[in-house]
Amino acid sequence: MVETVRVDSDRLDDLMNLAGELVINKARFVDVARGLDDALRGSDARGLAAETEERLEVILRGLDQFTAAAGGKGDATVDRWAGHVRRLREDFRAIRGELDRLRQGRERLKSLGDAIHSLGRVADGLQKGVLETRMVPIGPLFERFRRVIRDLTVASGKEVVLKIDGEKTELDKRMIDELSDPLIHMVRNSVDHGLEPPEAREAAGKPRAGTVSLQASHRGNRVVVTVADDGRGIDCERLRKKVVSKGLVGRDEAAAMTDRELIPFIWHPGLSTAEAVTEISGRGVGMDIVKERIDNLSGGVDVRSTPGVGTVFTIRLPLTLAIMSSLLVRIYDEAYALPLDHIDEIVEVRGDRIARVQGRPTIEIRGRFLALATLGDIFRWGGGAHPSALEPPRFGDASESFRIVIVRDGDTSVGLVVDELIGMQEVVLKSLERNYRPVAGLSGASILGDGRVSLILDVDAVIGAASHRRGALA
Repeated sequence: MVETVRVDSDRLDDLMNLAGELVINKARFVDVARGLDDALRGSDARGLAAETEERLEVILRGLDQFTAAAGGKGDATVDRWAGHVRRLREDFRAIRGELDRLRQGRERLKSLGDAIHSLGRVADGLQKGVLETRMVPIGPLFERFRRVIRDLTVASGKEVVLKIDGEKTELDKRMIDELSDPLIHMVRNSVDHGLEPPEAREAAGKPRAGTVSLQASHRGNRVVVTVADDGRGIDCERLRKKVVSKGLVGRDEAAAMTDRELIPFIWHPGLSTAEAVTEISGRGVGMDIVKERIDNLSGGVDVRSTPGVGTVFTIRLPLTLAIMSSLLVRIYDEAYALPLDHIDEIVEVRGDRIARVQGRPTIEIRGRFLALATLGDIFRWGGGAHPSALEPPRFGDASESFRIVIVRDGDTSVGLVVDELIGMQEVVLKSLERNYRPVAGLSGASILGDGRVSLILDVDAVIGAASHRRGALA
């Protein structure tokens, strides 16, 4: 029999915060130990002191021999220098004693390193344990949609079958609470916009009953939730007309867009392709809120639609909102964190491999053409250009090389130019909204082991600013 205890979620939040602080302090210990090891490694001060003492002995013997050769009546200056050398020799003997203690300290440093390693294991275990106490299966959330589907079936007059898969996948309790409303809106849209009436499905050679699928699975350190239907798909031509009528893009630019470039406009506030307002959906609100909710969970969402086949919404979420594996980079003179799950690869290219396509710097990586971005392209800093924009990379110069981190969100990738790779590290997420104010392009901040603050870049905003020419974020 399994015994359970009900615990207030706020207490679990406090425990997670303490576990996060422990991770920060562990990183601090590791940083201090590494600095001490670098400072003391290879030091031969004890050997140099012994050699210096030996040379003083040689000088002292020489002075004694000089005095003895003079019949014991040495020059006063020689006697004075001999006294200085004797005192210096005694001082060096004391220094050798200090160096012996320093050698013992170096040996203790190894023990400190072992203790820090053990502390790291305990901190990781505690972090994992607290995280697991917050994890609950997503199944109960999925089960709620059986009644939602029944109600939608009655309201829409359509025949709908709900398929659920991966209900044992575990996710942070707070994430499941926040995920409920976005999923409800996606399911409503799938039934109202996506699925055809039974007669239209039969005419198209499909089963009368449409299928809506909810699926969850773990992929690395993330959870992937999909909402799919086998309906008509997104009408991109109607969407194209809506985008133009709303003044979001010009007619010629809209005509040149591919379906993949056009579909992300469904997230724009107030945009709907519904022909009529219904009680289910189509009021022109909601999809922007869905994306905002998922962005606030440090997640991402993308859409795949095939006409006549159906639409798939894919939501990617971190396991927890508290601690994140990241790559630390230096851009200009500041450290920034990039979520590790969004990084495809890191490359170094010469300036002559960077070309300009439609005015934007672009590189080719194994047959793929990727747009490049610098922080100066993405942010405005204090009302002006970001410092990194003051020294633009000298693209086209074969003597220059650039480190580029290729980041990905869904099917879109861009290359972010960085100055230095610091290394991989687990960072504790601190909310900018709670401690300062929301900042577009940043998903939070963290405190590094050396006490510095590292800003965490919002990869979705970075890609959006770089690939869709939205301009610098404030």
